[in-house]
Amino acid sequence: MKEAAKQEYVRQARLQRVPDEPAPGGDAVLVQVRHVNLGIIKRRFRSSDKMISVYDWVGSRSLLPIHFELSNYQGQVFMPEQSVVDIDSLTFINMVGYEATPGLEDDEISWALDVFEKTTMTRFLISLVTVKSVKVAC
Repeated sequence: MKEAAKQEYVRQARLQRVPDEPAPGGDAVLVQVRHVNLGIIKRRFRSSDKMISVYDWVGSRSLLPIHFELSNYQGQVFMPEQSVVDIDSLTFINMVGYEATPGLEDDEISWALDVFEKTTMTRFLISLVTVKSVKVAC
């Protein structure tokens, strides 16, 4: 149960960082990803967006994998700091699960997991204090 809650916490943290999808037309890039669990998913991003937004969007679509990389068919990994303009709209991006998301030395997902652990421990300690302070009438 705890692992599923952790995965959902990370998914929600990513979802909150996903920018609004631009309206059709205008200055947008269509991104198509072969998701390991969902198959092909598509979405538009502003040409000013970075790949971190794509990572957040892809990661917010399912609980697993928590860590993954996005690459083209030649194996070129798209780094989070790259512009979405670097993607050819006809190219499918592959999603591959990994131990850590590439290019993030101080991985914000690791930060989200740390916050989850601390929040869970705080809730556990509050529960313990509450249980100990309950008086039983005899």
